[in-house]
Amino acid sequence: MKKNKNKMILGLIILFTLVVSFWYGGNAPGLRGFDPKPDTTENIETETGNEDPGEFPHVEEQSKEIEQTNKEIKEKLAKANEEIEEKLDQADKKVTEKENNSQQARKDEKTTTRQENPGKNQSSSSGTKQEAKDYSEDQGMEINPETGKDKYATDPVPDGKPVPVEPGNKPVTNKKKTATLSVRVDTLLNNLEVLPSNK
Repeated sequence: MKKNKNKMILGLIILFTLVVSFWYGGNAPGLRGFDPKPDTTENIETETGNEDPGEFPHVEEQSKEIEQTNKEIKEKLAKANEEIEEKLDQADKKVTEKENNSQQARKDEKTTTRQENPGKNQSSSSGTKQEAKDYSEDQGMEINPETGKDKYATDPVPDGKPVPVEPGNKPVTNKKKTATLSVRVDTLLNNLEVLPSNK
C-alpha cells in the first residue's frame, strides 16, 4: 500500500507540474489565464497609436538599428550576388572559349589530314587494319583468322593503344595515385556574417 501511495503522490506532483507549466508557459498574451489588457481607455489609445512617442525611446533606437542592419545585410547580399554572377559569367566565357578553341582545333586537324592524304581510299584502310592486327598479335592478343577478332569479339587494337588484359593477369603495382579536388567559395566565406546563422 505504501508503494502505491508514493506512486500516486509522485503522479499528482508530475501532473501538477505539467498543468502549471502549461498554464504559465506560453509567450502569447492570454495564455496565463488572464487578459493582460483589460478594455480601458488607456489600452484603446495605445492600440490606436495615440501613445506618447517619448514613452519608449529605446524601442525606436532599436528599430532604427535593426532597419540599418537589415539595409547593410541587403546591400552586402546584393554585392555578393553580383560578384558571384560576374564570376559565373567569366567562367562561362572561359568554358565557351575553350570549347570553341577545341572545336576549331579538331576542324583544323581534319582539314590538314585531308590535305595531306587527299587520295586516301579503302586499300589504305585495309592496310591500317592489317597493321592493327599485327600490333595486337605482337602484344599478345589471340586473333581468330576467320573472324578477325579475339575470343571476346574484340577488334584488333590500333598501334600505340593498350591491349585488353584479363583482370587476373593485370600486374599489381604499389604505385600510389592521387587526385586533387579544389573548391573555392571565397565570396561566401568572406560574407558569412551576412548569411543567416541557422542555415
